[in-house]
Amino acid sequence: MTEKSPSWHELEIINAEEENFMSTLTKEQVKEIIPSNNL
Repeated sequence: MTEKSPSWHELEIINAEEENFMSTLTKEQVKEIIPSNNL
């Protein structure tokens, strides 16, 4: 392990949080953009 590991781990956490945010955002956008009768 190098000393850069902590920052890499921080980036990984930020990525995970972004993915969570994007997935919830996408779900909300899909509800708005796609009428349920199209599913």
